[in-house]
Amino acid sequence: MITSVMGSFTFSRARELGTCGVNELKNLFDKRDTYENEDFSCDCENLMDILRSNVSYQSLPMNYDIHFDDKVNMKVSAVKVATNIFERDMSVLEGIRWSESLDLVFKKNALNDPDLVWQYFASPDGFMRHYPAVKWSEERYDQTYDFRTRSWFTEAMTSPKDIIILLDRSGSMKGKKRELSHQIVNDILDTLNDNDFVNIYTFNNVSEPLVDCFNDTLFQANEENLRLLREYLPVYEIKRVANISAGLEKAFEILAHFRRTNLNLLGDAVEMSETIANAIL
Repeated sequence: MITSVMGSFTFSRARELGTCGVNELKNLFDKRDTYENEDFSCDCENLMDILRSNVSYQSLPMNYDIHFDDKVNMKVSAVKVATNIFERDMSVLEGIRWSESLDLVFKKNALNDPDLVWQYFASPDGFMRHYPAVKWSEERYDQTYDFRTRSWFTEAMTSPKDIIILLDRSGSMKGKKRELSHQIVNDILDTLNDNDFVNIYTFNNVSEPLVDCFNDTLFQANEENLRLLREYLPVYEIKRVANISAGLEKAFEILAHFRRTNLNLLGDAVEMSETIANAIL
């Protein structure tokens, strides 16, 4: 969860209180300097039905603003929900409702800093507020845009990571299994940034680096190195049987030099991983 601090008010506190509904939050920002002494209790019994019944879409008037070089609506923010998130999921609806009060903060920021342009609030639940409201178009963002894979979000949400991805290359990993494993690897790589270090090892009866020149090491997850990994991902040959011990031993050997142990396993051998990992440790 993101915790943003503005003045003496934290949005982690707002989320806790926000489950009480919209009306209670309308006055929250006026009270933010003394909220510890306020009683924010409320009856949330009918919240789910209220939120479901009030879900609707609005057409907003847009006017050109030279400061943004676009047509915007300065009265409200717009919400973008990631394409793989169900927009009527209750956690999403609740988050959208309580975060409506952030418009007050956005407007105040704009008044205090005339040079300020776009303002955002992103939630790990899969929605993002964008102020001022602007039409979401493919010219501005790709239709499948997901802020949760962007570096500015992942860097704020996570600490630096050292990761080795073990990729099963045994004879059983053909067709859709191989395609799915590649998609998962790419999804993992999308979450990495320049603060992270990574390597990919393939394994069957032996363990080998996906890229030969990256043997026995972790390297920075910058754009160039990640591009190289993606280029080599379709190249490796499928053959023999899986020996997950070979992959795990190599992974732990490398990670031992870096002290942090984030390990991802992809393949049919995953079911065996917990037992074997315990045996190795």
